[in-house]
Amino acid sequence: MSTLEILEKLVGFDTTSSKSNREMTLWIRDYLMGFGVQSALAPNAEGTKFNLAARIGPNAPDGIALSSHSDVVPVEDQNWDTPPFRLTRRGSRLYGRGACDMKGFLACTLAAVPRLMAAELKRPVDIIVSYDEEIGCLGTRPLLDTLQRQALPPSMVIVGEPTAMAIVDSHPGAHAEIVRFFGRAGHSSRPERAVSAVEMGLDFLWRLRELARGEDVAKTGLLLNLARFRGGTAHNIIAGEAEVEWSARFDARDALDKVVVGAARLARELEIRMKSIDPACRVETEERLDIPALLPVRDNPAFALCARLTGRNAAERAAYGTEAGFFQQAGLSTVVCGPGDIAQAHAPNEFIEESQLASCDAFLARLAEELSAP
Repeated sequence: MSTLEILEKLVGFDTTSSKSNREMTLWIRDYLMGFGVQSALAPNAEGTKFNLAARIGPNAPDGIALSSHSDVVPVEDQNWDTPPFRLTRRGSRLYGRGACDMKGFLACTLAAVPRLMAAELKRPVDIIVSYDEEIGCLGTRPLLDTLQRQALPPSMVIVGEPTAMAIVDSHPGAHAEIVRFFGRAGHSSRPERAVSAVEMGLDFLWRLRELARGEDVAKTGLLLNLARFRGGTAHNIIAGEAEVEWSARFDARDALDKVVVGAARLARELEIRMKSIDPACRVETEERLDIPALLPVRDNPAFALCARLTGRNAAERAAYGTEAGFFQQAGLSTVVCGPGDIAQAHAPNEFIEESQLASCDAFLARLAEELSAP
């Protein structure tokens, strides 16, 4: 199958993160099996989502993993001119949900399998596909466990998120938390008998903002977002419940840790104040997202490899996050390099240029040549 035929098949699977990726993962397994390539499937705790890992070539050190994620973002409340889960060509553009982010790279990877099988590889190529990247890289940690249980795990990872085939060696991390305040509702005429959850939530957000603006945090470039506030029912009711969500993008982990620790301290202080009025009051915190940054490193073998394959001699920084930071934290040399324009990711009428797929196909062909060279 050609890259376009495979992409058409992959886009046809509705793998929105809220749904199962089972059918698509089984299709990939069967496709690989047709070339004699065995896959390891690892389900999540509910058995509804699957990671996939497959190796082509010898069980040797210094392998290269090609990383994709299977899930896509929702299409609800978006105006599409074409069916989102059917690949549609218009000129040089191929439209469909996930065509750019990131089934395009996965299609190129799978189309390269015959070439990789025919090459006399000296180092292995691992094809890895994770679930739920779009909602927090939930499948990446267990996928890493699968890789590292191998006798000879790969030493580098190329994450195929859309970079227009530029080599990205750094991007910020992301962290998000929801804080829920449970006070005591009451009539607005008798505030002494109530504990306003809305007041506590607003106090929390204000003080968290001041913490993030402190010099020791602000100088690191951490970006705090007071993302969401929900609370209250009517003008004459003191709110008994409120919920806030905050997030941060960061490079320096210690700066994020200061904000996280500070947020926990603020939540405890507010809970103590609430309980002094009514012991039944409480504050709960839920971590929703924690994705490490990808940091530039000197003498990065993954960058050196991609530079040879693309002809580019400089690395770039991305503003968005990927699963790459997880691989780097695990000690694997990691870069992001894949087809497509990130501006199309998550957008209605998402598309990828056919020329971008051709560039990625050529990139993977050169990878096969490099890994089979004497």
